[in-house]
Amino acid sequence: MTDQILNNTRVFSEFVLPPKQDIYERYTFRLVEKPDVRTHVVVEQHNLDGSTEDIFEYDRNYSMMKTFEPFRQLKNGVWHDYALISTRYTRFEVLDLEARSIIATCPYPVSTQAQHDESFRSDAWKKANPVGTEQPGWGFCPVEFHVPDWYTKFDESFIDDKLSNEAASYSFSEAEFMNFTGQWGLYTGCVWGDDSGGWKLRHIDLSRISEGIVTADQRYGYIEVATDSLKDVDIDYEDAMLRLPVFLYVDSSSGEAHPLHANWGKKDRS
Repeated sequence: MTDQILNNTRVFSEFVLPPKQDIYERYTFRLVEKPDVRTHVVVEQHNLDGSTEDIFEYDRNYSMMKTFEPFRQLKNGVWHDYALISTRYTRFEVLDLEARSIIATCPYPVSTQAQHDESFRSDAWKKANPVGTEQPGWGFCPVEFHVPDWYTKFDESFIDDKLSNEAASYSFSEAEFMNFTGQWGLYTGCVWGDDSGGWKLRHIDLSRISEGIVTADQRYGYIEVATDSLKDVDIDYEDAMLRLPVFLYVDSSSGEAHPLHANWGKKDRS
């Protein structure tokens, strides 16, 4: 990826503007009562001509919470529509909204030995259920998903100010814009049975969903967020730095403050 400087503006080689239709208005869902099913979800598509059609439906074995998140991803110069959903309380999936099918699943425990060991407390269970198998009880349960959309950071007034002659020329770098092209996301929840407090934050890698691969990790630590919605999280343009409120736990004797189970400072808080 290279930025070319032409007439004092940057011309991008890979970035193209996403469709202007609001992704959250284009795709919605409704809940339908169904015998012997905890939650039945019908995904709706709202077309530019004003029509609405049902494009996908699935069962969820828990309450809905905020587990439907439509998003778009830029790949090879084309924007494609997807959604994060959760059919079971200990896993999530990527739904291809255009193909109308699930294309990737993140099982629990996730793929690394460290996350497997963190999720399960019984050595006997670990031995009987190797890495990559889904554990029905102690997995991390999604509560809310969020994938930053390009227009949540760069609205139409920004385009009018920065776009020259409706060409792909901006004052920001291409790398800054590529942070908002659906390559990563966030979700909150907790390990099943965790009664320690509020929702914990995790990271989702969406860069390989076209290959059927989606992964999640706990790179932020097992921190407890102090916000009602992930859509309130402020994300820096350039480095994808997150600014979000977290609950701090304070040692009354030393004055040291740290988020839950996060190793901030010299002491091991794991």
